[in-house]
Amino acid sequence: MQISPILDCPSIQYPDFEYPERPYQSADGRLATRFINIYDHTDFLIYIQGLCRPETRTGSWAYLFKPYDLGGAVTGRLERLGPYGDLRTPVRHRAELRAALAALTIPAEFRHGFRSLTIATTRAWLVEDGELLVEQAWDEMSEAGSNPLPGWAEARHTPEFAHVSDGDLWFAMKRQIQTLYSIDDPQNSVTVQFRLIDFEFNRDCQGKALGALDNPRRPYRFREPKPKQEL
Repeated sequence: MQISPILDCPSIQYPDFEYPERPYQSADGRLATRFINIYDHTDFLIYIQGLCRPETRTGSWAYLFKPYDLGGAVTGRLERLGPYGDLRTPVRHRAELRAALAALTIPAEFRHGFRSLTIATTRAWLVEDGELLVEQAWDEMSEAGSNPLPGWAEARHTPEFAHVSDGDLWFAMKRQIQTLYSIDDPQNSVTVQFRLIDFEFNRDCQGKALGALDNPRRPYRFREPKPKQEL
């Protein structure tokens, strides 16, 4: 997996960021908008942001798959339970991972026609560890062949996850990366890469995450908000 170059300050090195908002034809034939790579029109980008208030032990997340004024923001509060029912403490790293997992699980109709999904984050650790996760996901699929992959109940006790903070979210992300890549229809399979961006490119997404953080509702169970239907 080739990861896009890590940019220390893309606003200076690249005045025109290579994922501008562009129109494209959605699954139902209507025109929609995505952040599309100007060099590869099969690659689209989703911005993510996770936030946490340690003093109140609350967190939030957001992703932006098209301009927010066109309904492209999906947000949520950080749940106390993880995707497999594990009780977790809301912390900043977990909020960022939660945003990444939400972006990876964007419904198929919103990624129709694309072959690559780029997750844009301001967190260098997520780009580095995300690259490793993609490699591990591919290696595991190759080694497993036609055999079923282990579930979280088994994987949580392996060296890969036993002592990893927020291992449940890392595991869920890996399984979703594998799901996207192994879709039976080759025309709909999607590869994943992570991209480091400067803060100025993520202001809109952070604003949406801040709005979610101020929501008084504090969810307990894991839930998966979805984008609004495109008109």
